[in-house]
Amino acid sequence: MAALQDRGHGDDDVALLFGCSVQTVQATLALLECTQAVQAAVESGEITVTHARQLGDLPPEEQREKVKELTDAGAGAKGHERARRQRAVLGDTKPRLRSRKEITHALHTSSGDYADALRWVLGEERNNG
Repeated sequence: MAALQDRGHGDDDVALLFGCSVQTVQATLALLECTQAVQAAVESGEITVTHARQLGDLPPEEQREKVKELTDAGAGAKGHERARRQRAVLGDTKPRLRSRKEITHALHTSSGDYADALRWVLGEERNNG
């Protein structure tokens, strides 16, 4: 992709040639700006591409430190547990989707509009009894 851009092709052209979106082209090229440690961790599956993109905004030394922290945090864990550990390292505080069980539990302690919204999320009819 980078070679095509060096030859004067824009993101639109590259996306068309690779059969992907412009956002994918930009995200992929952004990974090339990451340190070798980050690229190697993505290649080996120790961190996700999303984590690598987040690290790409940091100075090189911080990238190396964070990728080490991420790989250490994810060591020995799989799936969701690994993702949770690695999100904690990055300080990712974005709200995550709640499970049906969590929503049902919240519904039992809620009332009013909030309870109505939870029922709507669960696909339940309002109990007017």
